[in-house]
Order: sequence, then structure tokens, then C-alpha cells
Amino acid sequence: MNNRVNNSDADQAQDVTRGEDAVRGQDAIRAQEVVRAQDGVRAELASIGLDVREPSRGMAGVLADFDAQIFGSEAWNEAMWRSTLSTSEAAVYACEDHRPALTPVTQMVGVGAVGLGPEAEILTIGVQRSWRGRGVGNNLLTLMLLRAVASGAEAVFLEVRSQNGAARRMYQQRGFIDVGLRRGYYGDDDAVVMRLDVSLDTLLCSGKGRLGGREHSIRN
Repeated sequence: MNNRVNNSDADQAQDVTRGEDAVRGQDAIRAQEVVRAQDGVRAELASIGLDVREPSRGMAGVLADFDAQIFGSEAWNEAMWRSTLSTSEAAVYACEDHRPALTPVTQMVGVGAVGLGPEAEILTIGVQRSWRGRGVGNNLLTLMLLRAVASGAEAVFLEVRSQNGAARRMYQQRGFIDVGLRRGYYGDDDAVVMRLDVSLDTLLCSGKGRLGGREHSIRN
């Protein structure tokens, strides 16, 4: 009987090991799928002359200058960008024009930041006006959603001005739904809270969920 019990224990241990190996294998496959999807986004941006980078802390000043151009008085200052760039709980993506003659500020075309976790948050998306309508904001959003899912997110939230109907429709077309309202959040406007329940499978199955419309700079 002892032999039978011991054999049973050994079989159970082997089953657990196989299960753990299968999970690791699935995780590795999904990680590869995320990388391929991100590479596809980068390739699309490269096709219109843009590079994508994940800025270092040393770029905080450049990002603050860019933000001021896009958002004016609502822009993040250099300290806020440095804090965001310094934490492992957020990811930042910047799109830059290939043309080397431009200065770093004008070379910056679009920036997006996402807070990571089980409930991720799109912190900001900003695109230069001259580049809007060319897929920059949509591709930044895709990169952030992929990163959020890869980091374990099951839902992604954002806030958008209630009076910015075009931006709200854009996010709705991507699958976000209204889930709340923060009155006076922007001082001169309320903030609509939007949510997207997300998974890698839904992201990959929907392609990139192209919006077919213009991107709008959003400060969340």
C-alpha cells in the first residue's frame, strides 16, 4: 500500500510539473505574440517615417516641452515626466520623425503613457496637430494596450473631456465604454471615465481596432 501511495504522490508531482511547464510554455507563446504585434505597430509607424522609443529619464525635459506645445496649461512639467519615467508601474512611448535636422522638441510627433497593473490607465496621449489623422495616436494606443495586457491588465481606464465628443467617439469605436463622470475634473469641464475590458486574444483578433478617424490629444 505504501508503494501505491508513494507512486500516486509521484504521479501527482509529475502532473503538477507538467502543468507548470505548460503554463510557462503558454506564457512564452503569448509573450512572442505581444512582441510580434508590437513589431507590427512599429513597422506601420516606420512606413510613415516615424521611430518609436521608450524614453529614458533624461528625456523628461524634452517630453515636458512637447507636452506644453500640445496641452498648454494642462501640460505635465519636467518633474512629473521624470517621475513617470522612473517607475516600473508605467510605460511611456514616443514617436519621432526620422528627419535628423529637426530639434528634439519639433522632432517629437506623439507621446503616450500608460499606468500598469490589473486595472491599467491610459495616462496621456498627445499628437502634434500636423500629424493627426495619420494613425499616430491609434498606434500609440495599441502599443500601450499591448503593454498593459502583457503586464497583467484585465481592464484599461481613461478619462476624457466630456465636451470632446470626437475623442469620446474615437475611444468608443475602440471598445471603451462610459462608466463614470468626474464633475469639474478639468476645471472648465467634466471628465468622462471610460473602461475597456481587454485581453491579448481580443487585441489580436481585432487586428488593431483601427479607428478610421482623427486622433485627438487627450490629457487623462
